[in-house]
Amino acid sequence: MNTQKTNLSPFFPMIRAKELILDEITSDASLSDIYENWRSDQQEYFLDILTGTRGNVEVQKLGYAFTGERASCYSADLLLRQYKRVRAH
Repeated sequence: MNTQKTNLSPFFPMIRAKELILDEITSDASLSDIYENWRSDQQEYFLDILTGTRGNVEVQKLGYAFTGERASCYSADLLLRQYKRVRAH
């Protein structure tokens, strides 16, 4: 079994190494079929999300101290990225 971890693994155990995720996908025929039907850029994007490569992680010691203005900024940034991605395709 592949036990490789990413730099974020100690803090977020659900984030795993790319090789481990690919091993899991290829070991299940239905997952493998779905994954293989995706374009290469979709496969890469999917793996980037699961490995923590693509993401914006900010940790707040006190969750309620995360101001509304800051949340609005992140929401606007996410919306802009989604718009750019849809527009590019």
